[in-house]
Amino acid sequence: MTKLGRSAVTCAAACFGLAVGVDAQQTQAQRPTFKSGTQLVEVDVRVFDKSGRFVTTLAPEDFEIKEDGALQPITTATLVGGAPEPPNPGTPNPGTPNRTTEPPNLRTPEPSPPSSTVIFLFDTVHLSPGGLNRSRAAVTEFVRDRMQGGDLAGVVANGTMVGNRMTTDREELQRDLDSLKMPGDTAAIQRTMKFEVPRFADEYEAYMIAERDDPDALGHAVRRGCEDDPQLCNNMEALVKSKAQMIDGQLHDGARLTVMAIRALSRGLARIAGTKSVVFVSEGFMLWHVQDELRDAIGEANRAGAHVYAIDVRGLDKGHASDLLFTKLPDRPDDLMKFDEQVDGPSSLAVDTGGMFIQNENNLGGALDTIQRDAATYYVIGYTPTNQTFDGKYRAISVTVKRPGMKVRARRGYLAIDPAKLLKPTPIDTAPSSTAPAATSAPSRTVAPAPTAESAPAPLETVVRTRISNGGLVKGLKGNDEGIRDDAASLGWAAYQEGDVEGAKAQLLKAAAKPDAHPWVHYVLGLCHYALSEYDAAAASFERVRTAAPEFEPVYFNLTDAYQVQNKLGEAIAVLDAASKRWPKDSEIYDAKGVIQIHESALAGAIASFERATKLAPKDPLGFFNLASAHHAAALRLRELSANRQARLQQTQEDVRLEQSSNGGGLPGMAWFHRNSAIQAYRHVIALKGLYVDDAKKGLAALQAR
Repeated sequence: MTKLGRSAVTCAAACFGLAVGVDAQQTQAQRPTFKSGTQLVEVDVRVFDKSGRFVTTLAPEDFEIKEDGALQPITTATLVGGAPEPPNPGTPNPGTPNRTTEPPNLRTPEPSPPSSTVIFLFDTVHLSPGGLNRSRAAVTEFVRDRMQGGDLAGVVANGTMVGNRMTTDREELQRDLDSLKMPGDTAAIQRTMKFEVPRFADEYEAYMIAERDDPDALGHAVRRGCEDDPQLCNNMEALVKSKAQMIDGQLHDGARLTVMAIRALSRGLARIAGTKSVVFVSEGFMLWHVQDELRDAIGEANRAGAHVYAIDVRGLDKGHASDLLFTKLPDRPDDLMKFDEQVDGPSSLAVDTGGMFIQNENNLGGALDTIQRDAATYYVIGYTPTNQTFDGKYRAISVTVKRPGMKVRARRGYLAIDPAKLLKPTPIDTAPSSTAPAATSAPSRTVAPAPTAESAPAPLETVVRTRISNGGLVKGLKGNDEGIRDDAASLGWAAYQEGDVEGAKAQLLKAAAKPDAHPWVHYVLGLCHYALSEYDAAAASFERVRTAAPEFEPVYFNLTDAYQVQNKLGEAIAVLDAASKRWPKDSEIYDAKGVIQIHESALAGAIASFERATKLAPKDPLGFFNLASAHHAAALRLRELSANRQARLQQTQEDVRLEQSSNGGGLPGMAWFHRNSAIQAYRHVIALKGLYVDDAKKGLAALQAR
């Protein structure tokens, strides 16, 4: 059967649970806590003085945050990252406080940056071959020579996570980078636009003709076409308009695919606590027709704590350096070359997520160094929104500093949806003690994905596995477990961060045995059990978390994973049913349930689940692809029952349910109904132009060949 979608729970297309692999990437011991009820919004803020130096001496009262214009009460403020840059001789750091009055809830800067999560996203839809080669070489050198030990990283290209996992192993990352190739469609579009008559100067010219019917742009393209091929001149205007429409449509599709990739990646990263950096490598894309979609993608990135650092790999040379892009033609008027609208997309992604847009820079290695420094030091400001109605709408955020002469950079808003992460890390004592294990360098580990139904590359949400903490990011709100000391829990958490799963389990078993053990203890213990293939024990730990913190959605998927891998499919379905009652509008729950029902051969139930998923997420191609696959399987099964008397005699109860749920007309009529339903769903996937178009085309061809 063709692949049906998500990870361990949902087979081959999108991961919902938290990490099942060992995460050894966190170098700072700290524990998570569960918070329920009032929600906290966290904003990463970077503040610079007039000289461009990061200011490390701010107190909570120096910040002011507004949401949709309304002043918000700041709850927490934490300084994260390396030591401040030394001031210039004779130049005092502005606003240096008296150490006796420095607020206690700001952490002293550390001598080295914490481990981090980094995604290198190659926007291959908008990269030329030369741009891909240059950027790949720069990232490869950075990974080999300058990536911090313990950093978790992954490579995304062509809408998928290369290698289907994230890792701290530099050699693995280098192999991932070596495997990158240009998609054939991108090169074909550029060749068609630049070198086939009628030729266009760039995307903007095609857009002006297709969308604006601009007479100047049309005139230039027509004259150029007549000079290239005088025999076609009589019909050149019609040819130009037709080709402009085609190119405009292709460029729109390309921009939409890029935005979809950002959004899918953000959904996966939302399951990793802490701040994430997305290095977006591109030659730019324009925002025609995708402004609303981009705004939603930015909102989800912000909610996930992901900052986009966009690099325009064209550098200073917008002509030959970018190969086919922006090659200036002789008849191209200078005034039309003044506006580079291809920077609009990357610039919006970077600025609105609180990241950085780097352009006019030929030294891509230097750009990566700048990003590394910028991502290492920041303030995390937490506030409780006065508007506690999480209605899914976009909310604008503005952050200012009361001290004069400061430049502030922070994300500009977020989508008011239920928080993607409920684990709030709080600091624990990391001072060495007689009982603490000797410090060792954490081994490189790969965060492995769960088994999939097929070996084909899975989309983004399959492969971004979750970690509990990214190391030293935010002090939690003063809550239930504040001040509670548990050496076994602390040692267990520290061991887990170092990749010592056996040692972590031993300590966490002691901590979990106490009647007042907090949910996070059971949660990390469950992750240890799962990593050691102790699935029954993992399920027991996750059940305790679900009982203690029923509002923590990710544990439902962890629990489903634990049951599914033991083939306890009934228990897995029951967990997802409970999740659907709590989150009835989460399409991912129904996709997960449908795939498990496929494993149970419960095709009628799977179809119902996938239909529910498509109604909740009508623009998500995954649900429609799953629905098409289920109808396809149903058609084949009913056809087998119709043609094979032995199969008819041995039909199961699920076969009976499938017949009862299908439209009449006997077995051949029922099979025809499901065949047509599958064709309709496959065509819908193709119309949505998502990540499953090729698979949908194969399924469609198989059905139409019958």
